[in-house]
Amino acid sequence: MPRPGLQRTLDRIEPGGLGLLVASAGSGKSVLARQWLGQCRPEFRTAALSLTPAHDDAVVFARELLEAVRAPAPQVDPSIGDLVEMGRSALGERFVDAVLGELATLPQETVLVLEDLHLLTNAALVADVGRIVTRLPRTTRCIVTTRRDPPWSLRQMRLDGRLVEVRGADLAFVRHEARQLLEAVSDRELTDREVAVLLDRTDGWAVGLQLAAVSLRDVPDIDAAVDSIAGSDRLVGEYLLEEVLAQQDPETRAFLLRTSVLDRMSVDLCNAVTGSDDARAMLDDLDKRSLLVTSLDRSGDQFRYHHLFADLLRYQLRLEDPSAASEAHRRAARWLLDHGFPEDAVEHLLCAGEHQQAFAVVTAVAHLLFERGESATLVRWLTTIDGALLDTPPAVGVNLLAAQVAADRSDAAAETHRRLLKRPDLTPGQRASADALHTTLVFRGLPPEVVLATAASVLELLPSLDAGDVVDFLGIGGLESVRVMAEYDAAIARFLLGDLAGAASALKHVLTLPGLAYPIWKIYTLGSLALVRAWTGHCTEALQLADAAIRTGRAIGVVGHASQIHAHLALALVHLDRADLDGAARSLAKADRQNQRRPASVVNRDLQRTLVARLTAVTEGPDRALAILRQPAESAVPPPVLVQADRTLEAQLLIGTGDTLGARTMLNRLGRASELAPAHVCVALADHDLAAAREALDRWQPPPHDLRASIGHALRHAVALDLAGDQSTAQVVLHETAATAEGERLGWPFLEVPAALRMLRREPVPRSTFPGAAVLRLTRLLEPRERAQESLVAPLSERELTVLAYLPKRIKNQDIADELYVTVNTLKTHLRAIYRKLGVDNRDQAIDRATELGLL
Repeated sequence: MPRPGLQRTLDRIEPGGLGLLVASAGSGKSVLARQWLGQCRPEFRTAALSLTPAHDDAVVFARELLEAVRAPAPQVDPSIGDLVEMGRSALGERFVDAVLGELATLPQETVLVLEDLHLLTNAALVADVGRIVTRLPRTTRCIVTTRRDPPWSLRQMRLDGRLVEVRGADLAFVRHEARQLLEAVSDRELTDREVAVLLDRTDGWAVGLQLAAVSLRDVPDIDAAVDSIAGSDRLVGEYLLEEVLAQQDPETRAFLLRTSVLDRMSVDLCNAVTGSDDARAMLDDLDKRSLLVTSLDRSGDQFRYHHLFADLLRYQLRLEDPSAASEAHRRAARWLLDHGFPEDAVEHLLCAGEHQQAFAVVTAVAHLLFERGESATLVRWLTTIDGALLDTPPAVGVNLLAAQVAADRSDAAAETHRRLLKRPDLTPGQRASADALHTTLVFRGLPPEVVLATAASVLELLPSLDAGDVVDFLGIGGLESVRVMAEYDAAIARFLLGDLAGAASALKHVLTLPGLAYPIWKIYTLGSLALVRAWTGHCTEALQLADAAIRTGRAIGVVGHASQIHAHLALALVHLDRADLDGAARSLAKADRQNQRRPASVVNRDLQRTLVARLTAVTEGPDRALAILRQPAESAVPPPVLVQADRTLEAQLLIGTGDTLGARTMLNRLGRASELAPAHVCVALADHDLAAAREALDRWQPPPHDLRASIGHALRHAVALDLAGDQSTAQVVLHETAATAEGERLGWPFLEVPAALRMLRREPVPRSTFPGAAVLRLTRLLEPRERAQESLVAPLSERELTVLAYLPKRIKNQDIADELYVTVNTLKTHLRAIYRKLGVDNRDQAIDRATELGLL
């Protein structure tokens, strides 16, 4: 019944404030919260979520929280649920910020209600819920009901007056409220003494008073019954439950006990559990008699017991007949399975101890949870099954391994794989499944060489196996999926090792395999092939492949799935190549959203960082990009393909800022590995060390299929020819290279060799407009010295810049000329040109002006 005092208390919650109802199990707080909600002012919209243990899965919590909020506010973006890390404990700061941002835009005040917070055991998730409810915008008020204080820091909210706390003492009924409740429910008049006794015995506990009132309905002597309650030394809840149950007819008593196993009760489900057909009449009667049953919808089709009442009923059922409790769970599971609710059935099967059947259901529905990102729930179910069975079949371990991989729990997956390989009863098919799953850890830092060896052993074994020999883990496995996984992961390993031709060839072969009938594998493969082709400069093909991957995901309703990360990275790379910075930023943002959901996928995060550094270099300048590149890689051993990309860019940026010594020092520290040859060429050219440049160019021989590397090699070769004085040959090479790049609009390799762009500006290619003005503009961002020259009468030439660098050393002209292998007269000619272009008269003024401009 309505509580006027409580109503006034809850009405004190300020906009952006929190109402925290903390009370013992029998306070009736959930009922009271719903009663208050029913009386909310009409200008309020209500979003309510009743929490269950299933909400410990952060993906489930996020999805259902958004569904609750979107019920009154459909304009809230449901896609922000994709920000939650799949399989992880926490919601994550990005999701928290996004939810708060969406709530802040609501035009009408909303009341967010989270019931039964105490049922959540996921500490990281509870902490993130606290971050939401303590940072609410003024468009939202929140009510949280719980049996114990949440582990949140609420001090500031108290100081700000934004916290209203309602505790057991506040919820306890006072005498006149107790009389109203007792007499309304029992339909009997009570004396002041009887009310006082019952109030004292129950401590004003709402459920206790309601149970007491029910127990007094049909007793001939109310006073004696009250004395009996007062004289009992047992727990009041247990005592009153027995009293209430004793007054029920056998059918009602059996109905209460058997249906107590249900969290949500429908008429048909209750009939299935009790084996009768009178659930509709029974539920209506219980509702009318105030037997602590609550309707969950306006149509009256869904009910639940008050949580404490259900707890007491379940305890009594187990006490009287444990087998009856298990049978009730079995019946519930059968009905749920027959009516299309297999996920709910799993929970009942686990409670019934039917772990083998639960495992069968889990494997049948696992692909749905996998595609929704609810892998943490799969891990919980399979861990329970794995621990409950005395002689756990290896197939359970293989499925658990698959769930741990899907949930991004790399350490647990590696341990499960290790334990499986030690089992003497592991069949070859189970070994192939386990090893194929293990190769997927290539994204989590498993060395590519190990992945290649493991994948090879799997592929060698498969021809000797029948389809039935291989575990169909999570409903997405089986022989053909295992083949796809082994070949796909081996292709990724080749890519990471820098074998781009081998990676592309392997991925194209994967696209022909029967296992690609499963769309998720197809999306992964298309996206990865797009990335490899973009990495080698085949932009047009990369765009087509990435688009196909994204369209396939959209067609099957998995937009935002981790399988699309490589497709978005490929698009970002193509956009960078074509100087479309907005497009690159959008694609990187989409990849970042998916990468945030898979924090253990360190390789993908390092790939993203490489492209973010490129974008940052041309939007914020070299210093910020260098800071990104110098952050430790998330991979324990950075893969060679990224080492080359990152160190080449780092050398280029250092040279562009005039720190050629820093670039040289960096490369000397890393050695002369083949993947560093492009960077060594850049440093040698910046030093005008033609011998070292030619040596590095000879050491670096790009394969013909790698268009990006071939263009980069040709551009550096052209610069070397130009510095050697063979300008005519250099121009021929440069023009041919520009024509080759034009077909793919491949601009980034030109940004890596700004000297080649300066040569183009000096003698433009008459037959082509490539590279375009956008690429030329970006070069100035990469090279601050290039920007500085824009204010000069004429830009300093490469040789003049070299001479300029010697001036602060205060060495004689003859010594400078000797080091540059030119005559003193030639040097003086360069100096006069430098002074004229800088607008100065002497060496000291040139040093000051060049330093001011950033040329030194």
